[in-house]
Amino acid sequence: IKTNNISAIETMRKIINERDGAASSKLQYSRNMNKFERFLKAKKIEDNFQNMNLKTFNSYQRYLIEELKDTPKTIENIIKGTL
Repeated sequence: IKTNNISAIETMRKIINERDGAASSKLQYSRNMNKFERFLKAKKIEDNFQNMNLKTFNSYQRYLIEELKDTPKTIENIIKGTL
């Protein structure tokens, strides 16, 4: 299987939906995936596992700080929920 051609976002969404857990947690994870997907599109980063790396997540963190102007704690929670 070539993981660089598989959508990382769709795979993560599938994992979220198949997990046991509270509906509210699944909803929050889904929101995090939506934010991350918007980031990938805005930065023109291809949605594949090859790009799910430290460089991408560091860029995502900067994006959240600069573009969304979220608080540090909120950014921390978004990053944790995305990973």
